[in-house]
Amino acid sequence: MSKGTRSWQRWVVVVLVLAFYAGFRLRSFPQPAVHLSRAVPVSRSSQPDQVSATVHHQPLDPPFQPPSPAPPPQSPQKVVAPAAEARGAGSGVTLAVCTRLRNEARYLPEWIEFHLLAGVEFFYIYDDSSTDGSVEVLEPYVRAGVARVWTVTDHSHDAEHGQFGHRDECTQHNVMNATWIAMIDADEFLFPTVGYNVTRHLLTQCNPDLSFLMVRWHMYGSNGVARRPDGSLVTDLYRMHSRVDSKICPEDVMGCFDIEPPLSTKLIVNTRCVRRMGTHYVTELRRDGGGDTCFNIYHPRGSKVTRLKKDRPIAEEQQSTCVAPLHLNHYAVKSREDYLQKFQRGRISRGEKDVKAGLAVVNKTTGQVSLKPLPAAAVSMFLGDDAGSAKPPTLSHVEQQLLDICVNEFRKRDFSELLDESAIKFVPRLRERLKLLTSSEEGNPSPYTLEPERPRAPRTVAPACFDGAGKTAVSAAPPSKPSANSPIVFIHIPKCAGTNLNLQLAAIAKRVKHKYCEVRTTDAHKVLPTGLKKSAGGCGIVSGEFDVSILNGIRKGIGSDKARPQPITFLRDPIARTASQFEHHLSRERYHDDGAQTRTETLLTLVSPQRCHQLERRQTERCGELTNPLKCRANGWCGIFQNQQVEILAGAMSFKSTKAEVLRRSGDQLLCTAQQNLASFPFFGIAEHYRSSMCLFFHTFSMGAIFDECCASSVTDGGGSQECAILDIRTAENSAKDSNRKSSGRGGYISQYTESLDLLAAMYDGNRLDCELYASSMLTFTRRIRDMEVRRGLAAGHFSPDPDASTSPAAGSLCERALAQYRRAKESDEGS
Repeated sequence: MSKGTRSWQRWVVVVLVLAFYAGFRLRSFPQPAVHLSRAVPVSRSSQPDQVSATVHHQPLDPPFQPPSPAPPPQSPQKVVAPAAEARGAGSGVTLAVCTRLRNEARYLPEWIEFHLLAGVEFFYIYDDSSTDGSVEVLEPYVRAGVARVWTVTDHSHDAEHGQFGHRDECTQHNVMNATWIAMIDADEFLFPTVGYNVTRHLLTQCNPDLSFLMVRWHMYGSNGVARRPDGSLVTDLYRMHSRVDSKICPEDVMGCFDIEPPLSTKLIVNTRCVRRMGTHYVTELRRDGGGDTCFNIYHPRGSKVTRLKKDRPIAEEQQSTCVAPLHLNHYAVKSREDYLQKFQRGRISRGEKDVKAGLAVVNKTTGQVSLKPLPAAAVSMFLGDDAGSAKPPTLSHVEQQLLDICVNEFRKRDFSELLDESAIKFVPRLRERLKLLTSSEEGNPSPYTLEPERPRAPRTVAPACFDGAGKTAVSAAPPSKPSANSPIVFIHIPKCAGTNLNLQLAAIAKRVKHKYCEVRTTDAHKVLPTGLKKSAGGCGIVSGEFDVSILNGIRKGIGSDKARPQPITFLRDPIARTASQFEHHLSRERYHDDGAQTRTETLLTLVSPQRCHQLERRQTERCGELTNPLKCRANGWCGIFQNQQVEILAGAMSFKSTKAEVLRRSGDQLLCTAQQNLASFPFFGIAEHYRSSMCLFFHTFSMGAIFDECCASSVTDGGGSQECAILDIRTAENSAKDSNRKSSGRGGYISQYTESLDLLAAMYDGNRLDCELYASSMLTFTRRIRDMEVRRGLAAGHFSPDPDASTSPAAGSLCERALAQYRRAKESDEGS
């Protein structure tokens, strides 16, 4: 090497070092497809393309152990990748995220902090000429050593939408030597089904030679939110996603793009194995640099219609243990206001076509394609601000065309069908990180509950569920007074003693000379019994497996404002109800009974809100096997095993989708509505106190003769009471009638499910709302029992339960046991 050459090189090094320390952003070498004109430095190294991991390995916070008593960080600089302890110093990171974004400043902090809590260690971010301060939002993370940012300047390949994009750059210029890179967008949130840490999941559940993972997403809708509320979290505010499973998209197909909304996948690639990729699939694998040991579980490669290689046992094993347990929540819509802003940025895959059609313009400086702005009148129409306007606004041809496209594409994505709150386990710590107000702080508006400006459906959501600030506020409502001129409507919640009660109601109706009408489950909410008006010889008692929304139809059938239907129902301990429900489906051979371990594992998936919507891929098919498929309107097949009592009493099964969106924005809202509805019932019973409940029924509806026959003597729910012909009418059927597991003694076959501590905790997790409803209802039930004793001149404790025996009648219930185990399991999970 000549002396002149060495001198020239020394001068280049000096200039680069001086420029770096002066704070200039260096211009990197142009890359094959995405030109990186500016690189934000991530360390104090003078060679930015050879970033040392030393800074990254110095924890600024301890690894994530939510919830933590430690104070929240003072700024985003106090961020550290939680899985840093899983690797040795200097060996690179295990998991990085790669994304390309434009104008995401509003939501970037939540997205980054969420993934840091979920175990992501580094971020490769390609900024597409943002103008909203996105780069400034990212700078503290760059200084903390957990991110690196480049600016995209070449838009010539935008139409290919990923074929020549940033993803290949991330693997080719993997400056942090990441083992795995998740190729996700800034509106997608990745986390594991069990626990919190994706990195730990990859290290423990995934084969290190697996080439890539294709993770299916859940498409979340707007949940009926028109304008984005200040201080809200995406992962907290939007809790409902589309209903897509194997009947619509086969289980072994990774992506179905021709359905609405499209079901797609995103990649987590093994950087040792993958060379090139598109947005949703891999196009080329490596055969050098260690890639010769990698294996692939999908085929064909490079196609949207990619399937699992079922002929390889390791493919199904890795798909079930490594890939399927990973959630990918895609918040493609958010509020209508958010979607409109995103839409007007431009459609990256149709940019040139939109320009030719006169719908978009090209920025001559950056090359970006943006759609022409919609006028204020069109914006108001899309947001629903002009709902009361009789005359539509006058728009030009282009403006009307843009509005039509916006509305059409919004409808293709706005599916809010299944309530899935699996991501909210991150919310408490996330609020700490972002220093947001919590809903429990008095005097401060809630960051995520209903704001007054959001649309409501008063007949769907009980008004008492909300105070003036939009917070949930349950207040006791007096029950409606029984009427001799109105039909009694039994809302039959499955596996809550309803089969016996139907037999007894038929006998009671005959005794009091009423007509008994049992609506077939296939006709529930479709065909109401005719002649509901009692004075015309119609039904005096109506029964069916429907929810409270049926009351609206029955009111219309009666045709009188004065004669309103009188709803009644029975509740059951949610843990016992869920186990009984599963036994029912076992007896129908909808699941294979291969022993206690298989039963436990199957039910654990069905009751877990973390697992069911993620792992149960045959929901539509299973719902179609039911006598009453409408049961699945309450949160799909998983909803049959999770909080079904609340769903039914809130009316979530059968409302129109627009009303259901408002009702089911959160579990707490469902619970509040169910509590209010139940409090207005003139009667409800408790299955565990069946005989006392029936005495309360006779008392409530003034059936004095039957009360004297069945209830005058001391009543205990375990038997030993006076003879009563009506209450001795019972079905011989039982969910476990063909099972050797049915046993005598306390608990019977139910006890087999409560012996598993993991299952017990999961059953509480999936039935938290039902357990809270059951506990509060037990208090109301006990008060009504005591009031009946007083009015009848009977001694306190004449009926079971004894109101003086415990301050909490639900104490000792299965829910109480399950809650205690759930708390222990949660503490163990958070501390691991």
